[in-house]
Amino acid sequence: MVLGIGRRTDALAAIQSQFPDKIFAVQCDVTIFSDLETAISSFVARCGKLNGCVHAAGISGLTPLKVFDPVLAQRILEVSLWSAVKLVQIVTKVKYSEKGTSSVLISSVSASTGEKGMLAYSAAKAGVRTAVKVLAKEVAPKGHRVVSVSPGWVKTGMTGQISQVVDTENVEDRHLLGCGKPEDVSGVVLFLLSDRTSWMTGTDIVVDGGYLA
Repeated sequence: MVLGIGRRTDALAAIQSQFPDKIFAVQCDVTIFSDLETAISSFVARCGKLNGCVHAAGISGLTPLKVFDPVLAQRILEVSLWSAVKLVQIVTKVKYSEKGTSSVLISSVSASTGEKGMLAYSAAKAGVRTAVKVLAKEVAPKGHRVVSVSPGWVKTGMTGQISQVVDTENVEDRHLLGCGKPEDVSGVVLFLLSDRTSWMTGTDIVVDGGYLA
């Protein structure tokens, strides 16, 4: 059984309808940490302890230097970085998890390139990569693992919104294998959740269609 957490009730309902016996969906804002832990606690009480987690929550927005918006920047950090750290903290608690969980946090190639106008987003994703290195050291004594995945430009609803305000043609052209699809990344995430990666922790896996080549 998989616990799916998100803000959009319509998207959660659509996913749960596809896999009614495998998905337990809960509407929750991951930046409200008390609600996040309540959702996980309830799921564990119902279905048993966790084996791992994926943090894919994220928002984007332009934060160029000339018109830097500290409120938006803080929100981006809260969603992309701090909620990821909190999720790992909760998931690795003895009362919620089996020994040897695998946590996968979504970073971005923007952590390496720093696209113009994307200051807060790039900083948050770079923070995810660094957090993984620190967290891996802290949870390793209990056998837990933490890694990050850095996708390139993947065609999703969020990147579609960015395309409306930013000229992304040059970014797309820099992907040697073209822009990605969600399943190009999800397969790697599933691999990292599995026991086949039981000797991997504290590292970042780039899945970018050759963007950083």
